[in-house]
Amino acid sequence: MKKLVFVLLMCLFITTSAASEMDDRWVFIGENVEANEYYFDIRTINRPNSGNNKVFEVFIRTTYSDAGRKTMQDIDSRLTDLSHSIYRWSFDGDKRVFRFLSSAYYNHAGIVIHSSNSAGESDAILPDSTAEAIYDAVHSWLTANSK
Repeated sequence: MKKLVFVLLMCLFITTSAASEMDDRWVFIGENVEANEYYFDIRTINRPNSGNNKVFEVFIRTTYSDAGRKTMQDIDSRLTDLSHSIYRWSFDGDKRVFRFLSSAYYNHAGIVIHSSNSAGESDAILPDSTAEAIYDAVHSWLTANSK
């Protein structure tokens, strides 16, 4: 399941990269080819080495379009009435790798319909991938907002 989700995410490129805010917590990253929207949570970014803006953990929210919802339901039938997911990602920009740490999928009523706390293995941040768009957006925000 995780490998399929990873492949799906890596194949769907971010096509826009605006930095508008959903509210005071979630910053818009962009939209992929299926019109799924990606956001990152500025309140919970964790930087284990506070002097390094390239190494961090961040929560990513994906709000699914009709096409994205159908794709996810084709991968996992438990994801009925899927509204959005929240993943915790870990990035190491020095090594150009990332990994999924946990995930939760929510229905339109805000109820968790599936979750996992199993961390995945590290994968390369590929050029023009969703992972690269997320890394670039969060890294840029951290750099601009460092004190």
